[in-house]
Amino acid sequence: MIPYVTGADLNDRPALDDMVTKLKDKFPSLKKLWADMGYQGRDLKERIGRQGIELEIVRRPNKSFWIPPGIKDVNAHLRSLGIEVVDGFKVLARRWVVERTFAWIGRYRRMSKDYEFLPQTQETMMFLAMTRTMLKRTVKTINQI
Repeated sequence: MIPYVTGADLNDRPALDDMVTKLKDKFPSLKKLWADMGYQGRDLKERIGRQGIELEIVRRPNKSFWIPPGIKDVNAHLRSLGIEVVDGFKVLARRWVVERTFAWIGRYRRMSKDYEFLPQTQETMMFLAMTRTMLKRTVKTINQI
């Protein structure tokens, strides 16, 4: 089994290198990973790219901008610079998949907080929670046929 859960003393970026190496061995057809802005950086992207995997960073829209003095229509100025103007909430590409999965896992009492002492136990509980979620959905689909 590939360890996906690590201790809090390990930074996410080196952990990603280890995980990608193990995943590439197990799933050789893996071509693309989506990650949040905590994984951005040319060096990490190049290291992952050497393994034949494209690392795409899902960026959130900027919330603050420097506007030169004298600009009357801020939205038009930002659009002219190629900056998308977003008012309120916007669904980010691929981000909803991660957030939805975390919500599914968090529905299980033992996964609602970090109760586990060992990372291996936490990982096992995640596998159990997701296995149960998938089985419930499979049974529901079969019963509809």
